[in-house]
Amino acid sequence: MGFVPSVAVSWIGFLLFCITANLTAWPTMHRAFMPTLLWAVMILWIAPGVAAVGLGVMVRVSIRVNNTQEAQQLGGAVVRNRVRRRLKEAYRVNEGRFLPGYDLVVVGRTRAVRACYQEIERHLLQTADKLGLLKKAEDGK
Repeated sequence: MGFVPSVAVSWIGFLLFCITANLTAWPTMHRAFMPTLLWAVMILWIAPGVAAVGLGVMVRVSIRVNNTQEAQQLGGAVVRNRVRRRLKEAYRVNEGRFLPGYDLVVVGRTRAVRACYQEIERHLLQTADKLGLLKKAEDGK
């Protein structure tokens, strides 16, 4: 979301808040009491400043992008690739333990983003074992 949509959402939300607050309080106060001068300063001056700072930080976080849209897209791509690399490595290291003749489709879930490599490897092997895709351990070895 860019600067203009961020500010527009803030202003529309504030307008709806004022309407709701005034309608709710009308039976008691018999007047509209929102927006006050302080609220007007907050929404017209401070909210756009906060939106600009937030968007500026988001763009600066990654020097590989030219605008906010690229920064948001890059964040998702980096996370997906990290999970994909960990899953591939967990399989590669344990490939000899899998039965031959199967094509595996592994889907990384949201929890995989926060999981360490050892957790990903453990879950991959547990799932493969449940599905009967691992070679049986030989007795005496």
